[in-house]
Amino acid sequence: KQLTALERELAALNSEKTTLDTQLTDEVIYSPERKAELQAALKRQGEVCTRLAEQEEAWLLVHMEIEALEAELGQAG
Repeated sequence: KQLTALERELAALNSEKTTLDTQLTDEVIYSPERKAELQAALKRQGEVCTRLAEQEEAWLLVHMEIEALEAELGQAG
């Protein structure tokens, strides 16, 4: 259950990161009149990348716990 929730959040974060990356490849956003938009996009990109790293680590820990439990059950049976 926790793994599924983490996977959903990772998918959403990856999607948002892709959108932000695409937005930041558009040279128009670097024009002086769009400075605030650029700053907001860069800030959000940093937040998303940080959250992605945290969630990926959490996913890995949960996955390792599941594998350990499966191995334990395999040895018990």
